[in-house]
Amino acid sequence: MTKSGSAHPYIPSAGMIVQTFTQLRKMFPTKVDAETLKKLSLAPKNESMVINVLRYLGFIDDESNKTSLVGSVFLKHSDDAFASALEKVVKEAYKDLFETIGDNAWQADRGTLIGFFRVNDETSALTATRQAIAFETLASLSGHGEAVQVKTQKSKSSAPKSAGAIKKLKADAASVKKSTSKDRPGFENAGSGNLSLTVRIEINLPAQGDQETYDRIFQSIKKNLLNG
Repeated sequence: MTKSGSAHPYIPSAGMIVQTFTQLRKMFPTKVDAETLKKLSLAPKNESMVINVLRYLGFIDDESNKTSLVGSVFLKHSDDAFASALEKVVKEAYKDLFETIGDNAWQADRGTLIGFFRVNDETSALTATRQAIAFETLASLSGHGEAVQVKTQKSKSSAPKSAGAIKKLKADAASVKKSTSKDRPGFENAGSGNLSLTVRIEINLPAQGDQETYDRIFQSIKKNLLNG
């Protein structure tokens, strides 16, 4: 079995380890537990998995307190120095893997890693795949292979739509209006292809109005509807 008789750690995606290590290089808290990661907005709903990675590597103890090993890795200022120091820690933590595959483990394909973890830890295919992802991510942070690209969620933008998009929306709206208007009462298809419109206006005259009131009403109708 593995270090201290425990199975290798696993994660569903590489981003959570990369983001956590990036933050911890800026400031490594005295205690790193689930509450700490939540406050830092790291690995939401997967805090325990990241904590297991840190504990497996020896950066925190069973009580989630940081160990002396943190200083020899996370206090390295340059990326190269950090990667070199992390490489030694990872190789020691995954000693059984390197004893089986040798230094080729750094570049091992995922299928090889999955096969090792399934046999060594007696895990399912899914868990072994996630164990492989964890090791691949740590290998990348240790300077082996390509750097892991972390996907960022696109925030919904409240910015105005482009002119092209607005033009398309207007065209779609006009098309819908035209198609539905043909089916409404009062619209007829003329032989020339034009549309004729019949409008019926209802006027409710005030029962107590005088002649001057009525005149103003009809003058308004003539001005705004008939002549407009």
